[in-house]
Parts: sequence; C-alpha cells; structure tokens
Amino acid sequence: MRYVQATSLVEFKLHSWQWVNLYAAGGYQFQYTDYDILGYKGWQYIDDSPSDGQPELYLVYAGSSLKVLEYQITRHSPMAGILLNTQDTNPSISLAIIYQFLLISDSDDHILRSKLSTAKGIGHGLLCSIKSGYKFKQKIGLFYPSVFISADYSYIYADIDQTQKWYGDLDSVPEGTVYTGISHIIKSTLFSGTLGVKLSF
Repeated sequence: MRYVQATSLVEFKLHSWQWVNLYAAGGYQFQYTDYDILGYKGWQYIDDSPSDGQPELYLVYAGSSLKVLEYQITRHSPMAGILLNTQDTNPSISLAIIYQFLLISDSDDHILRSKLSTAKGIGHGLLCSIKSGYKFKQKIGLFYPSVFISADYSYIYADIDQTQKWYGDLDSVPEGTVYTGISHIIKSTLFSGTLGVKLSF
C-alpha cells in the first residue's frame, strides 16, 4: 500500500475575546492512496439456473502471490472553516470545523476479469477536531513537559459516474465492452483519538 497526504492551512484572526480567539481558515489538502490485493478465497455457482432448482457451488481460491486487483484513489480538497482556541489558559482548548470541496477520482482494475472501472467527479467533506493540553510549570532539563488529548472526526461523500471497460478476454463479457453512467458512491467516516506527551522550550 502506498499513501501520500499533504495539507496546507492558513489562519486569519477574526476576533479576540478575553480568553478566546476566533480564526477563519482556508487551505488545500492532497491525498493519494494506491494498493494491490493479492490472493482471494470464495465460492460461486456452477449453474445458477439448474433444472432441479438446487444450484451447485464450488470453491474458488488463489494463493497470496497472485495479484487480483489494483486500486487507486486521488483527492484534491480546497478547504474553508473556523477555528477557536483559548488564550493564555492552562489547560488549553482548541476547536476546528472545516468544510472540504472534493475533486475525486479512482481506478479499480479487476485483473482476473480484465475489467477496469474508472470514475471522477466532485464531492463534499467535513473535518472536525477538538484538542486540550496541559503544560507543567516545572522543567525537565531544558524543556517544559506537557500532555495533550485530541479527538478527530472526518467524513467524505461523493456520488459520481463510473465507466467500466473490459480490456481482455478473461471474463464472459466480450473484450471492448463499455458501460458508462454507473452510479459510484465513495463514502468514508473516520473517528480517531490521540493521547500524547510533548516537550517544548
């Protein structure tokens, strides 16, 4: 599996209260994922319309050295949102809510069927995070130790058109067959939490 992500975010202070700062944020995120599936195990019908009404099944299997599928997905995401953080408080608290506009594409190559599925289009996403930290007053050597805890939520959704093309003769579908306009939904929901220790000057 290969995974690359790069994010840039710029913050602009909108307002400051006695102990809270409000920021507008804008940025861009790039994400690329590429992985291969090796081997498979399952079953299928020998005859799905038998005369006795009892379809016969048989096991299908391929060892882990055989590549059966290649998958790639690329996301370009302009972002905009708001940030809140406390000012000169201990413990500190920060909150972020960011909307993502997704430009998304993926490629799904079923090698054993010589079928390539491709799709691209637009979607939407949401990033939310909350973080709290406590900085200890006593030094450890040259550093001030602190602890922090954070919770993050990420959601993306895209309903885009997919094209399926058979490029070989490994399937019952004739080579060169193409289907277009197939609804292809990409959806992801992720919750994560982090507990950590930080040393600062």
